[in-house]
Amino acid sequence: MRAIFHRHFLAVFPNIFFWLVVPVGGVSWGVYTWLYPGILETPFLWLFEGYLFLMFIIVLYKVIDWYADVWILTDRGIIDVRWSLVMLDTTFTEYHDISAIQFSQETLFDKMFRIGDITLHKQGDEMRVAYMYKPDEIVESIQKELHFEHESHDDKATPEMHIYVDGFRQNHEMTRYKDGYRYMPRPSNEEDEFVEKVRSQK
Repeated sequence: MRAIFHRHFLAVFPNIFFWLVVPVGGVSWGVYTWLYPGILETPFLWLFEGYLFLMFIIVLYKVIDWYADVWILTDRGIIDVRWSLVMLDTTFTEYHDISAIQFSQETLFDKMFRIGDITLHKQGDEMRVAYMYKPDEIVESIQKELHFEHESHDDKATPEMHIYVDGFRQNHEMTRYKDGYRYMPRPSNEEDEFVEKVRSQK
């Protein structure tokens, strides 16, 4: 594992803010002020405390849900993890399947808080993730991995291609070996002479 990237916290902040303000703050203020001012001295207090505890669990779940959705960069590719209470969805994309990657920041607000949408172009498909934190660093990290992958692929390229001229292997000459013949490398400066010699024998 090389790096882990999350969506920006502002992607989930409005949702958390709503649950803290309306179901927790608003309901608590309404109960203590209007509906049941003396609830602290009644047996029904535990019901209201149970309600507040449930709201706390919901807010905690939303924070965990945000934190568990990640991009994991490995030495072979990218793991896209989407987590929820009832399912876990993971998608693995190898670097050699990625054709392009880009990010966009459409507003000044996005640039100020380093928020951006990242689009990963794959062969015949694309994957888009919104509200990623530090999208420029994510794209730069992936581009480095892609560059490293391409260099590794070039190092593992097929051996040198040999050219045959009228059935003879270029840069080699046929010499007797045991009961037959074999091709032996010749000095590279004889290449042109060899080709002309073969062609003149036609």
